[in-house]
Amino acid sequence: MFRGKFPGMVYIIFLCWDDRPFVTFSHLLENLAAVKCQKMVLKKLPYCEHSKQVACFKDPASAFCNELCDQPMGCCSKKCKGQCGGCQKLNLDINKVRLGQIKRTKHPNHPCERVLYCQHLCGLSCHSKDQGCNSECKESCRQCCIHHKCQMPCSVTCAPCLEACPWKCAHHECPVACGSVCRLDGCQFQ
Repeated sequence: MFRGKFPGMVYIIFLCWDDRPFVTFSHLLENLAAVKCQKMVLKKLPYCEHSKQVACFKDPASAFCNELCDQPMGCCSKKCKGQCGGCQKLNLDINKVRLGQIKRTKHPNHPCERVLYCQHLCGLSCHSKDQGCNSECKESCRQCCIHHKCQMPCSVTCAPCLEACPWKCAHHECPVACGSVCRLDGCQFQ
């Protein structure tokens, strides 16, 4: 300990990561256990492969890991985009003593990203391939023309438009209804 420039100021040098003296006032010297090194240092977290900036005096085991989990998920084999600390909590067995890294096999629920026949995403909670995807797509129907837009969900079969087809040129006009496949392939006289 060294006396500082001002009365009552004391320098404390910690026997830790910090290489600079800590300045405090003498009234804190009555309880030296309360004086802690506040320098932020990078520490390896004990329950995962990540490191985190924490105050020097803090035990890294008490730090929550904010890094991406990035482990493959059992449902779809994609990398988990949740926080590592959150996945650790899902996989923590409270009856076991924590020793080393926590194997992260359980992950937060996330929507299935498989593409359905209608080209929308499944949207159910992610599941294994053999469980099956959403057969009733709830996205809005993409069936539309210049006359109207279908207001039903995608999985409900909608009636084709029966208005006259809007395609025409100076020589021809499409003879079929708007919702049918056009028999003309552009103007034949150009």
